[in-house]
Order: sequence, then structure tokens, then C-alpha cells
Amino acid sequence: YKRQVSTQSTWVLADGCSSRHLVKFAQGDPYSLVTIIFIGIFAYATTKGIVAEYITILTQNETLLKLSSYIANEQVAILVVLVPLVIFLFVLTKSVKRIFTLRDGMLIGLLVPAGWYITGVIGADSMEKEIQLASMSFVYPTAQTLEFFTYYQVNELSFGISIILGVLSGAFAMSKFNKRYSFGCTANLQHSKIKYNMIGGAMMGVGGVLAIGCTVGQGLTGLSSLAFASILAVLSIMLSGYFTARYLGKRERLPMCFIFEWNDKQQEEAKTNFQI
Repeated sequence: YKRQVSTQSTWVLADGCSSRHLVKFAQGDPYSLVTIIFIGIFAYATTKGIVAEYITILTQNETLLKLSSYIANEQVAILVVLVPLVIFLFVLTKSVKRIFTLRDGMLIGLLVPAGWYITGVIGADSMEKEIQLASMSFVYPTAQTLEFFTYYQVNELSFGISIILGVLSGAFAMSKFNKRYSFGCTANLQHSKIKYNMIGGAMMGVGGVLAIGCTVGQGLTGLSSLAFASILAVLSIMLSGYFTARYLGKRERLPMCFIFEWNDKQQEEAKTNFQI
């Protein structure tokens, strides 16, 4: 479980997680391409490359394995997951009406069981090849996508690769339709953004493989399975992301520049923005 804590704060450094950078790259942000490439390279290196040799020292450490054995990875009751999420949602929105404006989030949430259904039900009827049970995830599928385009003759199109290609094509099409493009962060240009994209991408590639998922892979797909390990991973992501943002914010090196506004009467009266 320690490996789930180790590198999940790095999405703050890189101005977003893997899924966010896929969308930003499709919208025209060249910095996001750097992050995606580094995520893919280091995720692949952690799985099959040079990094795997050194990571084994950590994953096969007897002391860490013994400590982890005291925490049973069991399926928790649905209320243990659902109740805190509902409370957290009300705390953030501060209004019941605002919850109904989050329809995009609801649609994204529905994609998770859709992924389980495609791979688990429809995929089970496949006679051509065995399809592994999976749903939404982006770190290791990014590495698989790079491998697919590099050695396409010896690799097959998987569910994860299809998700990556679907997000890129869908985000690009919608950016053309909505005429909304992103060409990089403009909130703080005093820091070396490309450096943070490289470092953050590399550490997300390693951490995403070690934690068996990213903010989507563990935060959405993992929680949908009610796995206790996913709860620990999400808590690690939240805490490490918060403290990393505080640390960088005090030094005016926080690269996050996405401004979220509710755009309602209550927001206009408060006259405040929420930086994400």
C-alpha cells in the first residue's frame, strides 16, 4: 500500500493526470504531449523495461510485504464508499441545484460500468481471443498504445488502447465543434513548465503502474469494484495532491491554471473562483 502513496502527487507537478493531458493534447496543448510520452515510456519501463529491475527491490521487499499483509484487501460495503462521497459532494457544491449541473461527471461515471460490461459480458462471448476484464484506466494503456504503434505487427488492439484512441479523437472532435482550444497554462510562467511535465509524467508512469491505476483507474474504476485497496489509493491521491499543491503554492510554482466556476447566482454573489 505504500507504493500507492509514493508518486500520486506528481499529477500536480504536471498540471493534471494522464486523462486530463490526453484531452489537453487533443485540444492543442503541446506540453501535454510531453507528459503523455513520458507517462507511456516510464509506465512501459516499469512493466517490462529497465525500471522494472529496480522496482522489484521495492515490491518484493519482505518488510513491506509483511506490513501489507496486515491490511486485508477485501470488498467493502457499498455504503462505506457511497456515504463519504455523497457528503464530500455536498461540501464541495454547497447547493443541491449545483449537483444537477454536473451531468458531464455523471456520464463519465456511467462509462465505468459500460467498460465492465463490454469486457466482462460482451468480451466473454468472443471466440477469436480472450478479452481480459477491465474498464477505464489510462497510465498503462498509454504505454500499450506507444507499444502498439511501435510494434503494431506483433500487438493487438486492446480495450485500453481503444480507450486512449477514443479519448484523443473524441476530445479533438469536440474541440473543433465547440471551438475551444488549449495552448498551455498561462497562470504562472515563472517556472519551467516543460521540466515539470517531464518529471510529473515520468513519476506518473512509474506510480500508475505500481498503484495499479491512476486517478481514473483507481479513483473511478477501482472504487466501482468496492476494493479496499482503491480506497487507500484515492485517499493517498487526495492527501499527497493537497500537500504538494500547498508546497508549490507557497513558492509560487504551482502550475495548475484551470479555473472552475459554477456560473450561477450563488457564484456571482460570492465572487470567488476555485482553482483545480
